[in-house]
Amino acid sequence: MNGSSTTTTTTDRNHCDDDDNDDDDEEEEEEVKEKKTSEESNKPSPSVSSSDKMASSRCLGRRGRRPAKLDTRVRLERSQQSARECRARKKLRYQYLEELVSSREKAIYILRQELELYRKYCQDIDGGVMPKEVEQMISNSENK
Repeated sequence: MNGSSTTTTTTDRNHCDDDDNDDDDEEEEEEVKEKKTSEESNKPSPSVSSSDKMASSRCLGRRGRRPAKLDTRVRLERSQQSARECRARKKLRYQYLEELVSSREKAIYILRQELELYRKYCQDIDGGVMPKEVEQMISNSENK
């Protein structure tokens, strides 16, 4: 019985206009897709429950797996973006470290100059001469 109804719809479609055939073909494809998706949703999945499938499809906005080309293209774009961000972070880190080294080198230079000045004061004191700067430091510390 089912076979005769199928042939009737097929013969009915053969008598339609060409424009209608295009619409019918699209409708038929949609029906086939709907049947496949309904059959797939009725099958129980051992590892993933149907509620998990629904939740994941809501999150992604699409059903099913994306094409492999799109996956690789998206993955490649993400990888390239991640690499750009990594290089930018690395550049900033090196700039920060260079500034830190530069400031420490300046501090070392200043401390070495100060050390050399105090060595000179010690040599002068050992030679029997009291530098004026040392006398001022001593008088300032006594006044406080």
